[in-house]
Amino acid sequence: MDATQAHDIIEKLALGIDPASGTPLDDSVLQDPTIIRALFMAKSALAAGTERPRDKPGSKRQPVKSANAGKKWEAADKDTLRELHRAGTAIRHIALQLGRSHGGIIGQLVKEGLLTDRDEGLAVIKRQDAAVVNE
Repeated sequence: MDATQAHDIIEKLALGIDPASGTPLDDSVLQDPTIIRALFMAKSALAAGTERPRDKPGSKRQPVKSANAGKKWEAADKDTLRELHRAGTAIRHIALQLGRSHGGIIGQLVKEGLLTDRDEGLAVIKRQDAAVVNE
């Protein structure tokens, strides 16, 4: 097994998908929010050490839906969001850790009063991306 295969397996598990069959997982330990966060953190750490191969020209990637997309925000997730944001964690990393989309994170930061509006959130992502490129 190579790093790309491991990355794909971890990602599927974090999204609640059986890596072998591609079917949704039944209620299991892998549905626990803390375990999902841990899997996304492991995926991020693995991705940081390896680069995924580019798709073949002409191939269409299936969009990956965030694990918690559309789900109600639990109090613990809101607390984690506020804590990570105040610590200066990049929005993209917060999204991975909480299993949410970038837009979902920005929307909740606006609701929490930590950002003034969606445009500010997009500007923050742009600055964070630029900082990573310049490192």
